[in-house]
Amino acid sequence: MVFKKKVCKSGFTLLELIIAIAMIGILSAIAIPNIISWLPDYRLRSATRDIVSLMQETKLSAVKGDTTAAMEFDFTQNTYFAWVDNGDAVPGTLSYDPGLGDVIFTQNNLPVGIDIYLNGSSDINNPFGFNNRGFPVTSIGSVFIKNSKSNYRRILVNIPGNIRVQKSTDGTTWN
Repeated sequence: MVFKKKVCKSGFTLLELIIAIAMIGILSAIAIPNIISWLPDYRLRSATRDIVSLMQETKLSAVKGDTTAAMEFDFTQNTYFAWVDNGDAVPGTLSYDPGLGDVIFTQNNLPVGIDIYLNGSSDINNPFGFNNRGFPVTSIGSVFIKNSKSNYRRILVNIPGNIRVQKSTDGTTWN
């Protein structure tokens, strides 16, 4: 009796690998355009959250430090920063002056494709801030940002210092 040694072949054939790679390619071709179209809205939501969080942090810094804390937006560079005022500001006015001891605690850039823009009489004063009780120092108003897909966000600061966000698809009708 002759015994043949059983050869165990494990692994994938070339045909199986080609089919798997083709399936991955087809799924990628379907998914990537959806991800790319989703990215501007994600960046807008992220920028909105960042600005609201910094507004809350600014307000809390003012209350915690028993002083004035403020934010300023640069509409040409799409940047913003927040600082703690050293207390020498004239009541009702704000200005960042590092020579007088004002300290920046956060500075950010908006993501690519996101812009801060002016929208008329409801714009927030620039800079704006909160006093030691958490109320707005200069005035109430809104910060407006938009993305490349014409989606808009309005970040409102009202008289008691509450912050809320509204959405729009045309920049004029807010919900």
